[in-house]
Amino acid sequence: METERRREKRYKSSEECSIFLSDGPDGLASSASMQGKLQAISFYGAGIILPAILIDRLHLAYAPQESETLTLQLSISPSSADKTLTIPCKMRWYNKKLDNEPYPFCLGLEFLTPLSTEQLKIIRGKK
Repeated sequence: METERRREKRYKSSEECSIFLSDGPDGLASSASMQGKLQAISFYGAGIILPAILIDRLHLAYAPQESETLTLQLSISPSSADKTLTIPCKMRWYNKKLDNEPYPFCLGLEFLTPLSTEQLKIIRGKK
């Protein structure tokens, strides 16, 4: 069995988050926003859980791949901060749990630009 080698430590989290599609990495929202929960976070990405994989009939994994302009945006409003952090990202993987849970979809996201040390501290609630 092969040992998993991650490039950066992941930190557990239970912060609320949302995800939406935008027109380009810095564009305005072009879809509704879906609420989810952050499971883990690192400088380079995050693991989240969601209630569905479609937003406005667009598949979160395939719509950005099939479009030259659509970008996934992860929005986090840490309980320890006054502002919302919106991070452009791309989906690396997703799974669907077989149980009837409120959040059956698990997603692995890669940030298009890594978080700064300060941003990661704010999300983790460490000032």
